[in-house]
Amino acid sequence: MNIKAMFVVLMLISCDVAQSAPVVQKIINNSSVGFVVIFHSDTSSCSANKKNITIDNDTVLIEDFLLEPSVEIKSLFVSKNLSKASLVLRPAYYYDSLREQKISLLNDDHSFNNQQVEKAFFAWKNSGKKRKFKDAQHWLNHWIGKDIIIIPDKLEASGYIMHLSRGYVGNQMCEHGQWLSHAKGVFARLVVDIQIDQHDRKGICPALKVSAGEGGICKSGVVDRV
Repeated sequence: MNIKAMFVVLMLISCDVAQSAPVVQKIINNSSVGFVVIFHSDTSSCSANKKNITIDNDTVLIEDFLLEPSVEIKSLFVSKNLSKASLVLRPAYYYDSLREQKISLLNDDHSFNNQQVEKAFFAWKNSGKKRKFKDAQHWLNHWIGKDIIIIPDKLEASGYIMHLSRGYVGNQMCEHGQWLSHAKGVFARLVVDIQIDQHDRKGICPALKVSAGEGGICKSGVVDRV
């Protein structure tokens, strides 16, 4: 293959890669906190019904979320100077296992309800947890960790035959990153699982798992794996 033909092939591969995006295919929630999707950067018809989806406590949500390039949404964050995201999950309720009831943490506009947060905090304390917090807001910030954000392109590295991006998931307490490969075929690593774990002392910690597989594009309202 001569240089000109090779250049054409590389251009075609580059264009194909640019059309696809990483896909969150599964959110595994191993915590006593339920989360709600409050932001999704994908503006295609595939995301029309994705906002307000709830990920219940101790469940697995199987749903495709296209992770389009992150955008600036400063108003959502109050710490770590995190101003970009492709997907944002907000704590929606705390599940009180002693009374077997969900205690909502949010108002109708998805802002935190301070009275409800305090109610959830006391339920958490009464469950026998030993870690000490000054008050309910301290618990919200340093045990629940507030919003979980997913950024697929926090850092990028490109070359002639590769395009990598550093995917990131985190809240105010924990952060975790993995490399995504935007290559084609067996070298692609664009399939993402989000796992939300709970630790008695550390609190809610999300993690990112990246698997082999190509990204997706939106076709007629359905995420199509390229």
